Amino acid sequence: MSRFAALGTSLATGLLVLTATTWAANEEGADPYTLWGLVAEGWVALLMLAFVAGTALTTYWLFLAEPPTRIGHLVMVFVSLTTAVWVLVVEQVPPEEFDSAPGRWLTLLGALALAGVHGFRAEELSPRGSG
Repeated sequence: MSRFAALGTSLATGLLVLTATTWAANEEGADPYTLWGLVAEGWVALLMLAFVAGTALTTYWLFLAEPPTRIGHLVMVFVSLTTAVWVLVVEQVPPEEFDSAPGRWLTLLGALALAGVHGFRAEELSPRGSG
């Protein structure tokens, strides 16, 4: 098992937990929205939920798979970065009087961290002596 497996699976677990934390709330902090609650507001949030859950579940699979694949980790770098971009796009989903909450920004950081972990794992799997 890779030295990055514990970190990658921990970050993936964190991403799944963050889907149930507050992503948006009105200025008084009342009427909070989780990512699951935002799905009713439109397709952008549904796509965001799919990105976050898909990134987390695929991370588990890649770090626990035998034999490990370098290309899989390189693809997940791209998917994790796309997830981070969608976290920024999803701000348009709740009503205008709502502000971003910590769950959204922590998911952004988690997706960026997962991109780094997958990148380091892909580098670890690169063929020796090339370059």
